Amino acid sequence: MKVSELIDRLAYLRANHGEMEVFLDVSVHGLLEIGEIDVDVDDTGIIIWPQRGEEEAA
Repeated sequence: MKVSELIDRLAYLRANHGEMEVFLDVSVHGLLEIGEIDVDVDDTGIIIWPQRGEEEAA
């Protein structure tokens, strides 16, 4: 994810969900590119998910 996309997405989420917690979907296999940032289906918080494919290859 490009930094401009990241900032735009975070600005939108801040405006609409500014008080939610933020969580990372991480891997023990090293750095992962950000694939998606959104509110999870249970409204628990905002999740930063890795780019699909990279985590599975690690």
